[in-house]
Amino acid sequence: SRESIFNDASHCVCMSTSGAHEGTTTITVFFEGTANPIRPVVTQIGELFALCDALDVTDPQVAAGEASHLKMGFDGCGVVAGLPGALFAFGLAPQCDAVVARLEALASSSEACRQCLSVNVLGLSRGGIAALQLAKKLESASTALRDRLRLALLLFDPVPGNLVFTARHLDFLAAVGMPGVLTTASGVLDLSASPVSSVLAVYPHEPLPDIAFHAPLLPASLDAEYGFTSSNQHSRDTSPLFPLYSAVFTVLLSAVFMRRSDHAAHHRLPALRLA
Repeated sequence: SRESIFNDASHCVCMSTSGAHEGTTTITVFFEGTANPIRPVVTQIGELFALCDALDVTDPQVAAGEASHLKMGFDGCGVVAGLPGALFAFGLAPQCDAVVARLEALASSSEACRQCLSVNVLGLSRGGIAALQLAKKLESASTALRDRLRLALLLFDPVPGNLVFTARHLDFLAAVGMPGVLTTASGVLDLSASPVSSVLAVYPHEPLPDIAFHAPLLPASLDAEYGFTSSNQHSRDTSPLFPLYSAVFTVLLSAVFMRRSDHAAHHRLPALRLA
């Protein structure tokens, strides 16, 4: 149920530093949905970020010191990159790079508490895609980091923003070994080489209109829950630009690419490939 999922997530991210295992540094990363800021709180991601009892090291100038529980929080890509972020998920890559840089710095630290890095990532909508992009980037992490890393993902309705037709039939670059160039979806479908330890993905049980470009990725062989986010989400749309986004989608793309994405899991984008 929604309540049990939210309570479980709250329990995980609100763990105090005294509850961390000796020799382990826990860092919890929060990626907001497209048009949502991490502050003020407008969704469950912002709320959990605020509740998380940890040192905020989102700013690269903040030193982690000897703290054993850290957190990072990022605004939605539509907030940081405007219309390109809302349309094409621009802005996610720099956020993921910031997390990787922080993790590499922690892994190279001489502090005894850095013997193990437990990384928990929560992402909503496009923020869920950011979580998957982070996992993808960590495929090329240093040996020092990979040897210490335990990566867990909690994905609330991870939506790349591509039409099913576009991702399946028009992304010819993905077919020749260049995924993620034409569509956001193709860049995160194959996580077989990533250091992910566990994933919980949560999906809505009711479809959104086709114009919403809502075709969430469905990870294969993972725990999944239906009936949360989107239609039942603990959030409110605050951006006045959403009608503009929809208009742009309609005028520029619907005449060429519009095809029913349909509802139910049978018509979602291809499943993620994990080892």
